[in-house]
Amino acid sequence: MKKIQQQTILIASITLSIVWIYQGLVPKILYTDYGEIAMLKHTKLFEGNEKNILNIIGWAEIVFGIVILFVRTKSIHIINIVALLLLLTGVFYSDMIMFTTQFNPFSLNVLMIGISVIVMVNLEGLSKKLRI
Repeated sequence: MKKIQQQTILIASITLSIVWIYQGLVPKILYTDYGEIAMLKHTKLFEGNEKNILNIIGWAEIVFGIVILFVRTKSIHIINIVALLLLLTGVFYSDMIMFTTQFNPFSLNVLMIGISVIVMVNLEGLSKKLRI
């Protein structure tokens, strides 16, 4: 059973890591998504600095993707869930129309939250030595 738990945690961690790194790198750093810039403009918190802020957010997501790959603790997944809920709330209030599109933030975030819950369930009863 412990081997299955280890494999589940590893696959889930790799999956979450890939998504965080991709979301930070592709739409924020490599190919700036103007929908993301528009959401930042809508907040009116970063007037004129939206591109720079988006770049910082992108790097933060990349770093978090690396952290979630190597740090196998319940607390990192609680942080992941809280961050995803906050991001979801931010999108909801800044651009609700995004919830009507294909591959929208709701479906992505719900999946990522579910994967974190799966990791937390599998971490129960698994000693730190066995958390690959």
